[in-house]
Formats: sequence, structure tokens, C-alpha cells
Amino acid sequence: MNETPVFVPLATESFEDFRSRGKRWEVRRAERQWNRGQLRTGRKTTLSCGYSGPRLYGKIGRVVFGSLQTIFRLIPFEQIEPCAKNKQEAIKENLELLGPVKEYVAFEVILEN
Repeated sequence: MNETPVFVPLATESFEDFRSRGKRWEVRRAERQWNRGQLRTGRKTTLSCGYSGPRLYGKIGRVVFGSLQTIFRLIPFEQIEPCAKNKQEAIKENLELLGPVKEYVAFEVILEN
């Protein structure tokens, strides 16, 4: 099956985190296109700075669904929020950005060399 890559628009800071600060995971609200049917290990991804900026290409590694507490218990916070001072700060940043919802999804992006 020839599947379209998952398009992931990012704010400039998050894009730079992936490009040069060791960010490996993206967290989104588990709804619309960010669901179990779309986010599968091995599916190609396109990370974009905004909708029309520079691009990074890769594929999805692991995928974790659950609360922010579950996600940050299973994944080192530095791989999600490399500029955060600690896990609590990383959780707070994500909660403020995404808002409270029943379920979140974190997906690992393995960048092409």
C-alpha cells in the first residue's frame, strides 16, 4: 500500500527541537488525524516548520496513547521537551499547549539521515 506520509506542522521552536535539540517525540490530542488508525509504526512522516516552511522527513517509531502522566512516565521528558528543566515542567507545557482532554498520543519520529 502506497500511503501518504503523516504531515506534522510544528511551531518554529518545536521544529528546531527536532532538528537540533534531541527531540524525538511529538505529543498531540488523540483526536481527528491523531488516532490509532493513522499513527502506525513504520508510517512515513513529514515534519514542517509551519505549513510551508522547511521540512524534515522520517518515519514513526513507537506510539503511546494515554494521559500526559502516562506518556511522561514511559518516555524521558527530554525526548519530548528538550528545553524543559524537569518532568513536571514538561507536563505543564504540554497541558497549557494542548488543553485538558481524555487522551493524548505521543509518537516517536525517527528522522532520516
